[in-house]
Amino acid sequence: MAQSTSIAALSSLPKGRIQQAVYDAISSFGDEGLTSNECADLLDIDKGTVQPRTSELALVASIRDSGARRPNASGKQAIVWVAR
Repeated sequence: MAQSTSIAALSSLPKGRIQQAVYDAISSFGDEGLTSNECADLLDIDKGTVQPRTSELALVASIRDSGARRPNASGKQAIVWVAR
């Protein structure tokens, strides 16, 4: 129950500037999507700023995990996000 309350509260807030930029970047790549690292590189901002925004956007169903994975800078497989 707490999660649905959190989703409702978050979705009622206006999107912040960075959150909107992250959404716009991901949606502009269509089905190819972006990882958090790729998005951070594209926007020229720190990954630590992007990753929480992808979590927020996923929580309110603006973006989703595509099921695809690509290696990030450290070589680990990263979620490829796509817009809904």
